[in-house]
Amino acid sequence: MNKINFVIFGKIKETSLKDLINEYVKRLSKYAQTSLTILDDEKISDENNQKMIDKALQLEANKALKIIKDSDYLIILDLHGKSFDTIKFTEKFKSILDENSSIVVLVGSSYGLDDSLRKRANLALKLSDMTFTHPITLLLILEQVFRSFKILNNETYHK
Repeated sequence: MNKINFVIFGKIKETSLKDLINEYVKRLSKYAQTSLTILDDEKISDENNQKMIDKALQLEANKALKIIKDSDYLIILDLHGKSFDTIKFTEKFKSILDENSSIVVLVGSSYGLDDSLRKRANLALKLSDMTFTHPITLLLILEQVFRSFKILNNETYHK
């Protein structure tokens, strides 16, 4: 059974959103050994300048890279990534599952991702041209991965 670890920076404050995220993690456990890792994001003062943001992103990347193994297939959610429709994503996801036993899906902090994570990533994925909060982004990718498993298993869900 494949392992999929969803990683996000920062606390998920909204209870209803936490409940939905946990529900999809639970649903996914039927198809893969699924986990959710929440890493502390770096706090930046109100006078956040680019140098401070870059330093925070570097510190966050270091935290993430400590838990990402060399053998993990890393998918990052990134505004500069490749976008897919659901069927194309499912095809790509199937090839990832077939070739990798351990997958990490990483949602960065509100400031984005350090370039070291972009370089380490096997796939940079863009969900939309729109901007979402990071917990919403996590929920969206959880749902799309769940949808992909349903499609791959010829189960009713996707229309």
